[in-house]
Amino acid sequence: MYKSLLTKKFFRDNPIEELSTQRFVYSILTHNGIEELANEYVLEYADLGAERLERIKKEREQIQSEQDPDELLNLLRKNLELNNRVDLVKRVLEFEEELAVVSELGC
Repeated sequence: MYKSLLTKKFFRDNPIEELSTQRFVYSILTHNGIEELANEYVLEYADLGAERLERIKKEREQIQSEQDPDELLNLLRKNLELNNRVDLVKRVLEFEEELAVVSELGC
């Protein structure tokens, strides 16, 4: 079925753009570590301003120092800087087994 959908006409009508949201999401799904590279690039080359850079730094410090898995889960629900999302998800996964046990107990 996909062969009939992905025709030459489809690609002619829907060219792959160099930079697009779709291209970035595809890259995240297919290339391990691309999100971290994008975050580093943004921090180095984007003009985020001193206030926003300070907020990113404080959030990152909070994520790295937090020892309570429930608090890390609460941080997932908050509107944090996108640059910190990868670090937060990795940090939550450090407590994956502990959180799974709590979930199974219904706590």
